[in-house]
Amino acid sequence: MKVPLEVRRKALGSIFKEGNADLVSLSESVDAAAAELMRVAREFGFEGVIAKRKDSYYEPGKRSGAWLKYRINQGQEFVVGGYTLGNPIDALIVGYYQDGKLLYAAKVRNGFVPHLRREVANRLKGLEADACPFANLPERKRTQWGVDQRGDEKLCVA
Repeated sequence: MKVPLEVRRKALGSIFKEGNADLVSLSESVDAAAAELMRVAREFGFEGVIAKRKDSYYEPGKRSGAWLKYRINQGQEFVVGGYTLGNPIDALIVGYYQDGKLLYAAKVRNGFVPHLRREVANRLKGLEADACPFANLPERKRTQWGVDQRGDEKLCVA
């Protein structure tokens, strides 16, 4: 733990030589500018790059500036097509358009804190539809589409 990353990598390299370990391999170290690494990562469709200082020490349980995560934010535009019931709603049901059809993508709950749930529920009032807008309904084991528990048949809820 008290030696720099470069020294630790050399030691691991001698342990994980070709044929020496079938299930574990040591990634190559790349010495390049961050912009170039990101360009290549984007080109290959990677989520991002983890960068570590060569002179950094192993610090278990600590978050130091020796490691950096560069994310490539590949985005997708989604449409809210429904929600799951909660207090007042639990999650948004989102989809995307393909060939003129709204296709189910996922339930979104991450970061959906109570005050935001109430705000979104208020904004959705009056936007109810007579039929579920998704062309491909989720599997029944994951979600149940139908009438909400309040008996309002105009909502597409899960």
